[in-house]
Amino acid sequence: MELQKIKQCLAQYFKEERGIQIQGDTFPKELSIVPLFKDGLQGLENGSGHPEQELEKINSSARLAAFYYKLLEPCSQFFSLRFEWNESTPLEIPGRNIPPANLDVRYEVGNKIHFVESKYLEPYYSENEKISQSYLHQEYYPTVITNADLWIEKFGQVNGMTRYVNVTQLYRHLLAIYRHYLENPQIYKEKKIVLESVSWVATERFLHYVGRISKRSESYLEKRKVLIKKETEVVKKDINDFIKLLKWGNCSFETKCYNNMLDSIKDSPRYPEFCEQYFLELDNGNK
Repeated sequence: MELQKIKQCLAQYFKEERGIQIQGDTFPKELSIVPLFKDGLQGLENGSGHPEQELEKINSSARLAAFYYKLLEPCSQFFSLRFEWNESTPLEIPGRNIPPANLDVRYEVGNKIHFVESKYLEPYYSENEKISQSYLHQEYYPTVITNADLWIEKFGQVNGMTRYVNVTQLYRHLLAIYRHYLENPQIYKEKKIVLESVSWVATERFLHYVGRISKRSESYLEKRKVLIKKETEVVKKDINDFIKLLKWGNCSFETKCYNNMLDSIKDSPRYPEFCEQYFLELDNGNK
C-alpha cells in the first residue's frame, strides 16, 4: 500500500471522527505537541530534517516517539531524556562526511541506558533497506572495532533477512552504539545498554478506515501485519545472538509496541488525545 493512500485514510479518519481538517498532511495548531517541550526541543534541533515540521506530520514516527515519551516523562523514574541521539557514526570513510546514527530517543532508568528506534507506519508501506557496500569493507571500520570481520559477515546477511522490518537500520544503529561504547568507557561504566525497537501495530480501527477506502488495501495490510510480527521475532533473536557473539555482556536488544505501553501514560491529561491520534484503545492497549 502506498504512503499517500495511508495519509488519505488518516485525513478521512480525523475529519469524520473528530471534525479536524488535515491540510498538507499536517496536524492543526490546536493538536501541536511542541508545547510539551517547555525547555526547547531538547536535542531535536541537532537531528536531521526540520524538527518542528516533523512534529506536526500525521505520519511521523518521530512525532509518535516524542509524544509518547514526553507524556511518560512526568509519570516515570527515568532521566536524561533526549531525542535524535546522534553522537556516533558507524563508519569512517576518508573524504566523505558520514552522517551519524540518528536514534529517536535516549533515556536512562536506574543503571540502564535505553536507545529507541521508533516506527509508526513505515513497515506498512516500505521495506528493509539494502545495505551500503561500504559496510562490507574492513578499511572503513574505526580502529577501535577490532572485530570488524564479524560485522562484515553480518552486514552481508541483512539484505535477505527480512522484507518489511528494517533490520539493516537496526544493525547500523547497533554498530554506532557499539563504537560509542568502546570509545567512551566512562559513560558506560557499570551501565547496561538496551537497544529498543518500539513499533506501532495496526489496530482493527485503523484497518477498518483503510477498508473504507479500499478493501484490497485492508486485506493487504492485515497480511502484512502478520508477516511483520513474524519478522520481528526473527530480528529479535538474530540481534541478541549477534550481541552474544560479540561478547558484549552489558548490551541487549528488545522489541516493544506502543499498543502495549499505554498503562505507563494513562495518568497524563493528554493520554486520551494520544490514543485517539494513533488509533489506540483507552481501555485495552492490545487492540
